[in-house]
Amino acid sequence: MSNKLLKIHGAYIIGILVTIIVVLFTKKFGDVENIVNLIVFGLATASFVVSIYALISQSSFTKDLSKLGNVTDTLDTSANRISALSENLNELPNLIKEVGEKVEKIPDEISANTLEKEDFDESTPKSSEEDANINIIASRYISTISPRGLILLYV
Repeated sequence: MSNKLLKIHGAYIIGILVTIIVVLFTKKFGDVENIVNLIVFGLATASFVVSIYALISQSSFTKDLSKLGNVTDTLDTSANRISALSENLNELPNLIKEVGEKVEKIPDEISANTLEKEDFDESTPKSSEEDANINIIASRYISTISPRGLILLYV
């Protein structure tokens, strides 16, 4: 069936059921004299219960709103941090360029230091025992150093 037919038949069925309920209610309670007072009392009680429920749900709604305010503050803080981070990212290419220039200078400095050491080594005579001690110290030093750590020290 189509939706249009379902709506029409649903309306007929609901109308018939409401009519049956009204007829049965009238038949059963038609002879009660203070039925109006009972209905008013029932409606007042239902209204009171619904108002208490509304107050309880309102307090939880207020808590949810305060949590929403805290989330908004957190989002504002995060947005400020992200904007600061984007500004730092704009400076990053310049910093990388400077690091690259310093790294390119390292081989020149090493070769200059090596030349100075060779000149120093030639000017001072050493014994074979001193050479052995120097070689031991140098091999221990070279085995324990980190190339990356040295590059960071130069940078």
